[in-house]
Amino acid sequence: MELAIERVKDVIYEITQDNDAYYLPAIDRFVFSSDDDIDLDDYSGRIVPLPSRQQINGYRMMEDFIEERVTGDPQDWLRNAIRGKGAFHRFRITCERFGLLKDWYDFEDTRYEDIAVNWCEENGYEYYFERKARGLYEEDIREVTEKKENVRIVKIDEKNAYVLGYMVIEFRKELAALRDWQSETDLEGAQEEIKYYLSKHYPILAASISGNYVGYAVIKEEDGIYWLESIYVRKEFRRRHIATMLLKEAEKIAQENGEETLYINIHPNNAAVINLLGKNGYDVLNLIEVRKKYPAEKLKTEYLIGDVKFKY
Repeated sequence: MELAIERVKDVIYEITQDNDAYYLPAIDRFVFSSDDDIDLDDYSGRIVPLPSRQQINGYRMMEDFIEERVTGDPQDWLRNAIRGKGAFHRFRITCERFGLLKDWYDFEDTRYEDIAVNWCEENGYEYYFERKARGLYEEDIREVTEKKENVRIVKIDEKNAYVLGYMVIEFRKELAALRDWQSETDLEGAQEEIKYYLSKHYPILAASISGNYVGYAVIKEEDGIYWLESIYVRKEFRRRHIATMLLKEAEKIAQENGEETLYINIHPNNAAVINLLGKNGYDVLNLIEVRKKYPAEKLKTEYLIGDVKFKY
């Protein structure tokens, strides 16, 4: 499912304190709680709520505009205008008096656009911008495209976890190939793996480009130690620093919980990830795991650690 951000934004503009909005993906339709032609209580498909008026927080938008975009006397006037009842009306009148109304509408539109983008990201919907409808010249379209298609790091929860299924399969296949094994295409198993991580409250991060998830990382916590359980970027999106972005966000999670580093288990022939880690300061060998060779096992590679050769 791919949604136009302008379409989502227009719906969010119409949300009021008494009129919530919902998206019905099965029929690609936005509806309001006040609509008479559809009964959500009897609807059997998936119902995805949009942000409530309280979550949109128009009052906070006015406060941010005043502090971020206004200075001098107009700022003082606007600060006073939003106190007490009738704040929204007084705010607009004061903006008009100081010639700031267009600046406010531009600011508000950007905020609503951000809300629409975040809603798509949080629910796993790809999105696009109807740039040509805005009457932009070709060079302006390129500029907007570069700005809007930046990589965003999104937290995964029950609402958007389903989107990761096929990436988990790709990741497991690449890991198996490092040992010359075969990994089956098991979508149900991949989804169960993500559900397990969520049930254990392991943070899951996804790298998104316009709602298209192109990479992910899982951070596992055990006894206060934070492990980078998985990190993967789809082949066609590699060499764009996406894995580094995911790694840095994973490090932040560990640091926010009092840990100075992540711990990582890795195949010794996984050159791409080893290079990624080396470039980011992961150059301390912590532990090695060893075993005896299986009777029918064929091992192709040797690694020297100290004076001992280890087969792999």
